[in-house]
This record gives sequence, structure tokens and C-alpha cells, in this order.
Amino acid sequence: MNSAKNLVSKKFIFILILLFANFLYAENLFVEGEVIVKMKSQQSRNSQKLNLSKLSNSIGLKMVKSFPSINMHQMKVKGGQNLEDAIAKIRENTNVEFVEPNFYFKKINNADSDGVIQSYSKEDVVAGFKTNSANTYQQTGVNAHVTEAWSKILSVEIESDNKPIIAVIDTGVDYSHSVFKLSNAIWTNPNEIPGNNIDDDQNGFIDDVNGWNFFHNSNDPYDDDGHGTHVAGIVLGVTIDIFADTLKESPIRIMPLKFLGADGSGTTAQAIEAINYAILNGAKVINNSWGGYNYSASLHSALAEAYKQGVFIVTAAGNSTNDNDSKPIYPANLSEIPSLISVAASNDWDSIAYFSNYGVQSVQVTAPGVSVLSTLPRGRYGYASGTSMAAPFVAGLAGLIIREAPDLSGFQLRQILIENVEPISKLKAYVSSSGRVDVLASLDQGIISSKTQSFQPNYDIVYRSEARSPASEGNSNSKNNNNPMGCGTVGKLFANSSSENSMNQVLLMSILFLPVVVWSALKRKSMVSDNSKRRYDRFALQSQIQLQVGGRSLTANMKTISVGGLSFNADTLIEKGGLISMTITSPDGRESIQVDGNVVWNEQNKSYGVQFNNVKEGVKVLIQNWSEGLKKV
Repeated sequence: MNSAKNLVSKKFIFILILLFANFLYAENLFVEGEVIVKMKSQQSRNSQKLNLSKLSNSIGLKMVKSFPSINMHQMKVKGGQNLEDAIAKIRENTNVEFVEPNFYFKKINNADSDGVIQSYSKEDVVAGFKTNSANTYQQTGVNAHVTEAWSKILSVEIESDNKPIIAVIDTGVDYSHSVFKLSNAIWTNPNEIPGNNIDDDQNGFIDDVNGWNFFHNSNDPYDDDGHGTHVAGIVLGVTIDIFADTLKESPIRIMPLKFLGADGSGTTAQAIEAINYAILNGAKVINNSWGGYNYSASLHSALAEAYKQGVFIVTAAGNSTNDNDSKPIYPANLSEIPSLISVAASNDWDSIAYFSNYGVQSVQVTAPGVSVLSTLPRGRYGYASGTSMAAPFVAGLAGLIIREAPDLSGFQLRQILIENVEPISKLKAYVSSSGRVDVLASLDQGIISSKTQSFQPNYDIVYRSEARSPASEGNSNSKNNNNPMGCGTVGKLFANSSSENSMNQVLLMSILFLPVVVWSALKRKSMVSDNSKRRYDRFALQSQIQLQVGGRSLTANMKTISVGGLSFNADTLIEKGGLISMTITSPDGRESIQVDGNVVWNEQNKSYGVQFNNVKEGVKVLIQNWSEGLKKV
């Protein structure tokens, strides 16, 4: 009895330590006095306006900017009110879907030790190449089969207006760089007349010829940092040789959308406005090489709308060597959105990069992210490392696939990329697909799927419970606060401290996070050792399945299904432990999957079961989508 009490006491103390550590480490960096409010969508547009006006008058809110297509509004609290109190009052209004502070996000910094990208001229770069032959991929040393894929691209040229648009939501792009100009890679708004100071296409943005600058609210999305230009060069570099003497016409278009300033930070409101702009102006892919630790319902809602419109969403997993399964970063951890893919960085030897975040549940693939050579502002080039570099590699690959199969949805693109990774055993413990993206295999599958009808499952957004209110009105709301907000800022955490203080801080952080590490390890161990607990939820699904058993073809009646396996009844005796292949059809009959597994027998239920073997991530997603609305057993 005493031992049980001691165990409970130890668990209680452990939880207190864990909560205390998370409390100290939590960031609540937000724009002082600003909130983002979303009104409930079942109201008519006029009713929303009326209810919003009443809300503003009753609490004292001033409209900063409205995003009517997604029912969100950026507002400022009047009269020096306490922001936390104002948020509490707004939440009481039954017409409000959610309200939250206007959080900051940051670019995911260069992960190299000094954080500085050394720039070079093209002549210097080319002189250092091992080969200067045309059509070679020399941005990294990874053999991801890029050049082989280039030979598969259809020779038929498509009109500029019909080329896939990839939105680079970042610090901007140096659109004057010769690589982008000579390849005609930068998106041009076909419905806007340059320089006439008129909103020709009536989209709310005057002279938005090549994108928009949401940070300064101008039509010049020029990069004053360098991060976005480097990202854009990686996107383009997957599609053509950007170091060739004569640049080919780009098969894709890059839409520069700047929401991060020269210091690498921007607000949630600016981010969702950039996402909304990309959706409304035809982007098929959105690249997000930025993030933060604060969950944002506004960002979640904006990206859910992107999914609804068929957009493929690429996110960088982060550079803090964190397990994103236990310490999430956003938007990368919004992986429940069916077209969102989280990308970790791998090195030239296909090992996980030393700095990269990972997560066997929340991170799907790796891509080259160490010493990647790409474009920099003012016609320069340089090497940088980070998941910021890995994500645009995936975005560029998605652009290649869309060029060959323009009708595919973002959901289908995600499936293709995950199911066609190059499997690498060293990555099994880090990403759900256990592999690094393979350009050739993915493009081949895209070409095969070019006649496939566009499809994506319904997605009903469920907001996370960890959405936070501002903790105080002190200095914690400053974007210049040294607390790490986006990943990749760990190196800056102690940059201005003495060595002695730095060591003390590191020791303190180690002590605080030791319980997190221990708890995570114990949790994983218990999951492995306790076979009596189900790892996956099981759902009732009555349908026929086709089985291939030792050369025989059988029909059986399926009873239940989960991500890990299924149960069925069969009239024919089947050998337990044997390998079985089966075809399973979705409840609506629109989709089918093929999986392999081992046969088991459940004596209690008098039924066979199959434990799936090496199920691809895309297949898991399909099964999860099928189970929506089914009875849990």
C-alpha cells in the first residue's frame, strides 16, 4: 500500500516538474494589443457584419484588417485594456468561433554554426564544380535522381499562365536575380497592368504584378534578408539546372509573398493574408520555411481553407533537434490537414541532419538539407543548411508533378510523395515514411496518375486545446525577446551571455527538460512492452475483401479495420502466421488499397485477423479517412 502511495506521489511530483518546465519554456510572443477574431460561418455575411460591429462597440475593438473570404478579422483593443481580459470577454460572445492573440512567427534560420551565409559569384561557384556539363544537379551531393527526372518531363511546352504556381511565403524573393529573370520563373499577375496605380483585377491589391509584401503592405516583395531568395532558388533548382550557361525556360512559376521582415519575423495576421492571397491567385503549392511554438487557430483555419481548394502545403520541421511528436512546432505539426507534409533534413549520406527536428508520427519525409547551394540577393549564391532548405526541395518536386498531372489535388500529391520515397533504414526512427523523397520515382507515379480524377477526403477542422492566451503584458510579448520562437534560434538563445551564464542556463534547461526526456522514453517503452493495449483505434466496417493466399484467390467478409490491421471471417482454413496480400475497398466504393500482412487467429472472437506489414503513410491516411463516422469497437 505504501509503495502504491509512493508511486502516486512520485508521479505527482514528476507531473509538477514537467508542468513547471513547460511553463518556463512556453513562449507567448504576440503583437501588443492585437487579436484575431473568427466569426461563426453559419451566419449570413450581413449578420456577421452586424454581430462584429456590436462586438466591437461593446468591448472596445478597432478593426485593423478584415479577411472576409475566411471570416477572420485582425483587431486592436482600445483604451489600454488588458489583452487577456479582452480575449475572455470576446470568447463569451456566442457569435465568435475563436479569438486569439496575433502571434509572431519566424523564419527557420540557417542551421550552420555561425548562422551566416557566405556569398559567391556565379563564376566562383561554377569553378568549384566537379563537372560543368549541362543538365546536372549540383545544389547538393544527394543522389535524389533529379537529372533522371528532367529527362521524363514532357517536351510539350505549356503556356506561361498555365504553369504550376508555387507560392514562397517567406522574407521575399530577389526577383531581379539573373536565375529567375533568364528562366522566366517569377509569377506575373496576368490581370494586373504594371504601374498604373489601379487595382485592375479588383483583388484588393494595387499593382500586385509579381506578388505582394504583406510585411510593409506594398507591391514590392523584394527580399531584404536572403532567406526567401535561397528558398526560391531551391524550388527552381529541382526543375532546371540553375547553373547552366544558358538557362532553360522554367516549367513552374514562383509567387513571391513576403510576410517576414528583415529580422526574420512576421505576424499570424500577415501569414494568413499571404496564404489567402496564394489561394485566391492560383497557387497549387505553398512553401512554409518558418514556424513557431504557439498553436494558432487562425493559421490552422487558413491552411484548412488551402486544403479545401486543393493546395499542397509544404512545411519545414525545424532545426532544434526536437522530437516534434512531443514538442510541436507550427505549422509543421498541423499534419491532420490531409494535404500538409512536414519535411525533415537529411545529409549527403541520407542520415538525419544533426540539427533537424524529427517525429515518427508528425514528420513524414526527409529531403536534402545540408550545405545546399542556392541563390542569394544581388545576383549572388551561397550554401545554407536547414529544414528551410529541405522543404522547398519537396515544393519544387511537387511543381514538376503538377506540370505533368495538373488535376491532382494536394492530398493526392502528398500520397505520391510519401509512397514513393527512397526507403532508408537509418531514417526509420525519425520520419513516418522511413525515407527520403525520390524525384524520379515520384514524377513517374505522377505521370501514371495524370489521367486520375482529382479527389480529396472531407476535412472538418478541430481546433487544438493548447491555444494560449497572453500570459502577461510585460516584455514577453516583444518579438525581440530572446526566447526561441521559431526553430533554428537555439544558437541565438545565449548569444549575448557570458560563457559562465551560458553554461548555467544550459544546465538549467537540461535539468528542466530531463523529465520530458525521461517521460517520453518511458512512454515509448510502455507502448512497446504492453501488448494488451491497442495501439490503434478499431472501427466496424462490414465489406468483402479479396485475399491472395499462397497462390489462391479468396473472398472474405471483413468485420473491423484499423491503421494497424483488420479482422475477417473466411469459410476456408487459412494458415496462422502466413503472409497474405489483400485488396480492400473503401466504404463508398471509390477507392481501393493493397496491403500485405500476417494472419493471426482470435480464439475469443472466432475470427481471423491481419497485422499489416510496412504500411505506407498514404495508405494509413486513407484508412483513417475511411474510418470517419464509423462505429468504434
